[in-house]
Amino acid sequence: TVKLKTKLGGLVGILLITILIVAMLGYFTAQNSRSALDKVALDDVPLAARIADVTTSQLQQSIWLYRGLLGGQLDSQAAVEEAVFEYDELAASIQQKIAAGLENLNGALERVQDEDLRLKLANQTEQLNSISERYQALYTDGRNLLSLLQDGQFEQAELNLPMVEIDVEDMSSELLAFNNEIA
Repeated sequence: TVKLKTKLGGLVGILLITILIVAMLGYFTAQNSRSALDKVALDDVPLAARIADVTTSQLQQSIWLYRGLLGGQLDSQAAVEEAVFEYDELAASIQQKIAAGLENLNGALERVQDEDLRLKLANQTEQLNSISERYQALYTDGRNLLSLLQDGQFEQAELNLPMVEIDVEDMSSELLAFNNEIA
């Protein structure tokens, strides 16, 4: 009977150690899940919201460009000036949101330990830098178009319009692709 008690004690000991190991693995898995959820809460959600805001603001800018063109067609300097003001206001907002998104990504890159996630964040940072550059080109071309309208050069502004339209389409496509990437 001593041997049976020893065997049962050993078996119970092994079961307790196994339960302890499983509990520890569960705890560490839960911690990793928590870290992933924190990453989503701290980085992905605010970034997605900023990109949605950038997309909305960029589309509003397009509307103001067309309102400026309409003002130029109607010979309404006040309408052109209003379009220039609104276009520039939206530009400042867009640039701030892109900069904040880059700040989010850079902060996440500093915190992340997982190499796969680090590569994903580095790729997203590169994409957002590309969006920033594309936006600068769009802003410059759109602002030049509005300046031509301010100077009364409506025919020249109409000649520049196709280039701005291409910029708008490219920017919209890049924002959509980036939004899909982070979603």
